[in-house]
Amino acid sequence: MVASSAVVGDVRVLRTAQTVRKLGYSLSLYGIGAARAARRLEGYPFEALLLPNPRFEMERLGRWSSRKDDIDYSLFCRLAADSLREHISGALPDVLHTHGMLGLAIGARLVDAPHGSSMRWIHDVHEHAAGLTDLPAAVRDFFVEVLEAHVRDPDAVTCASPALAASLSETYALCPGPTAVLNVPRRSDFDPFCTTELRGGLGLPPEVPLIAYTNSVKPVQGVDTTVDALPVVRAAHLAIVTDASEARVAWVRERAERAGVSGRVHFHPRGPFASVTSLLRTASVGVHPARRWPDGGVALPEGVFEFLHAGLPVVVSSTRGAEEFVATNDVGEVVKAGGSEPLAGALEKVIARLGEEPSWRDEIRARAERYSWEEQEVLIEGVYESLGAESGVRAASAPGSRASSPVRVVQLPVAAAGQARALADALRIHGTSARALVMADTYQYGADVVLDRAELKPSHVGGLLRDLIEQYDVFHYHRRPLLYARGYPYPTGLDLLLLRAAGRKVFFHFRGSEARLASVFEKGCEFNYVEENPNDVCGRFEEKRQRAFMSFARGVCSGVFVTDPELQTYVPWAQVVPRVVDLKKWACVGVQAEGALRVAHAPTVRGTKGSAYVLAAVERLQAEGVGLEFRLVENQPNDEAQAAYRWADVVVDQLRIGWYGVLAVEAMALGKAVVAYIRDDLKHHLPYPFPLAVANPKNIYGVLKHLAERRDEVRELGARGRRFVEDAHDAGRIAGLLLELYEEDSPIDPTRLADLIRLQSSLGAKAPGT
Repeated sequence: MVASSAVVGDVRVLRTAQTVRKLGYSLSLYGIGAARAARRLEGYPFEALLLPNPRFEMERLGRWSSRKDDIDYSLFCRLAADSLREHISGALPDVLHTHGMLGLAIGARLVDAPHGSSMRWIHDVHEHAAGLTDLPAAVRDFFVEVLEAHVRDPDAVTCASPALAASLSETYALCPGPTAVLNVPRRSDFDPFCTTELRGGLGLPPEVPLIAYTNSVKPVQGVDTTVDALPVVRAAHLAIVTDASEARVAWVRERAERAGVSGRVHFHPRGPFASVTSLLRTASVGVHPARRWPDGGVALPEGVFEFLHAGLPVVVSSTRGAEEFVATNDVGEVVKAGGSEPLAGALEKVIARLGEEPSWRDEIRARAERYSWEEQEVLIEGVYESLGAESGVRAASAPGSRASSPVRVVQLPVAAAGQARALADALRIHGTSARALVMADTYQYGADVVLDRAELKPSHVGGLLRDLIEQYDVFHYHRRPLLYARGYPYPTGLDLLLLRAAGRKVFFHFRGSEARLASVFEKGCEFNYVEENPNDVCGRFEEKRQRAFMSFARGVCSGVFVTDPELQTYVPWAQVVPRVVDLKKWACVGVQAEGALRVAHAPTVRGTKGSAYVLAAVERLQAEGVGLEFRLVENQPNDEAQAAYRWADVVVDQLRIGWYGVLAVEAMALGKAVVAYIRDDLKHHLPYPFPLAVANPKNIYGVLKHLAERRDEVRELGARGRRFVEDAHDAGRIAGLLLELYEEDSPIDPTRLADLIRLQSSLGAKAPGT
């Protein structure tokens, strides 16, 4: 996938990339950076790279101009295409998916290159080039020529609105016409319990009308018109939601001072795009007063849909698309662009109606759900399927439906909260010879073979490996190798390489802290525990050494797995193989119909689970007289812990990591309402409505109070969670998926083995098994 931008902040590109990855495709995303050298982006569930900016090579050639209207964009695009070709020359992609005006020019050069015709090409038109009258004429003319020359070349074309699709079809005789994929938020982004909200952040009481503006602060977007309308809409305040620098918003502040409304004009950070609808929800009305220009007539701006998903009526400039949309859906008012008085009148009309019809906001949110990214994902999936592109996703066969296979599988060397045994049991149901061979575990999850740690000493491991090679064909490792010591010194991981040398398949399954890179975790997760470092969890996995081992695993193993999308943001090239539950052993018992709400929480490490926040919330609720009983399940054998989960109505999992764990899967299987923190950028991986209640350290009190007061929601969450694990975490289904994945066998990559060898050569040896 190729973006015209630097990727970060390009919402349409990122949403599309997340969708394609979620569909199961192996994805590499390339953008154009601002630096001389290429730079990798981390924290995404796919590999992302910013290419060097062609400007620097153009400067070297004496071909760069500081004037935007004098830049040789043809050379710029050729150099960007050459740079991209260097990065993908080793293995041409099956699909090239380009975005925007630069993307079309780059894509055309790649497809015209030798062997490029074998790629299927999708292009996403973000805007109609001829209508971008805010660009210098020379720049606009170049991209008009690119569009005319190449928009018919891709195998499939998508664009941002139905009106744009119709215009492109008419102008360029496209048949079939482009698929309109709207710029809209996800339904799953909205969080009514989010503690970050606009009104509270600005310190405004509920009775004050609050107008929200979320577009850029360029004059063409009409923010000045909104400021000029405030003297008429006397009671209202304006919140300009933007991440623009102070230098860029200075002119807006000056305008507000001249209008005498500077005390009613506020600026608030926009933040991550997945959080915007939750942020906006306490405003009164959203305004999108962009001035008319040709491209605007065929656009349906994302900002309008963000307001609607937040439950806000809108006042929007009149365009062909906006007039029809607002009238059809009864979501606000349309005004002529550029006039502050008509805008003020429309704002006052909408604010008055809100006072007269309090239910209007709920009606708007309900209508907005028809315009969600979840619906657009169906369209994107259809585009890919129309090209005959195959993803890496394979449907898991049902237990007993697969013929008996001669493959012999071992799950090793740790219990992994019972996951090793559950997978071995499920594989046997599929007719596969499978066993769980694990070291003795504190929580007594059980195994087919309990491994004596003495066998992992270098003097003994050779005999153990000989026996295992004779008995098994596929080795599915969980969390660590057999040969292992803290810090990954030699001979850590050597058993993986020896097994591959013996002709065996080896798969490595990252399951938690061993893959969670502290720098990426700290940046991407608001509630991370990196600074606190409970139980030295971050110290146990020093990042430089983690990276070396993950590269080694990628280079030596037949395949690499992670348990969930959160871990995939640290190991973006890995396949998600979810946590499993044996539904026969975890039969649904549901929740009690009445009485005090029973809440259980089971931390392994309190600091990583957020236990202090759970305990504080429970104590506060009990002190307030809320009917709530609580059990802390800690350091108990598995059977005793299960009894506590069966007792509970609500099971609180972790509040600081960003995804749910084995505890949540088991509790959902029991039909319990589960509470866990899901990162905003990952919620879209869950079905909507969610199968669990999303909470974090800031709002766990409010979420538990809400559940205690609404027992019908507790029951519904329990039923929804059970249906979810039957579909997504059933051990039999996942075992069927594994049997398909076990057929893969990536070749060994010696260059990646060298990463760990270099590290180990600098560390010296340490006895493994510690």
